[in-house]
Amino acid sequence: MGYFASIPREIEECAMVDGCTRMQAFIKVVLPLATPGFISVSIFCFTLSWTEFLYPLSFIQSELQKPLTVGIVSRLRCGDAFFWSSIMAGGTLTSLPVIILYSFLQRHFVSGLTAGAVKY
Repeated sequence: MGYFASIPREIEECAMVDGCTRMQAFIKVVLPLATPGFISVSIFCFTLSWTEFLYPLSFIQSELQKPLTVGIVSRLRCGDAFFWSSIMAGGTLTSLPVIILYSFLQRHFVSGLTAGAVKY
């Protein structure tokens, strides 16, 4: 919501002066300018859901239904002994999707911040 508030209203008004309806101005002008906000929210939500640990560990009993981040820790321990090298390797492998997502969306995020201008 804060990102939409930061987009100047004049941009939408200029699109309507040029012949767009309010909906066309929103779809063709405001939504492309809000792309960095959407990308930031999607990165934040994906990271939070990917790194969720406590709830699946507490509530999911089946080993087949546990997320990868929880399954690694629950499978690589024997009583009080943890196999730390395997857990760290698994942690590195589970962080790869987040790194790949960040690297792909970073270009779109930066280009959305630098593109666009107000027509006067």
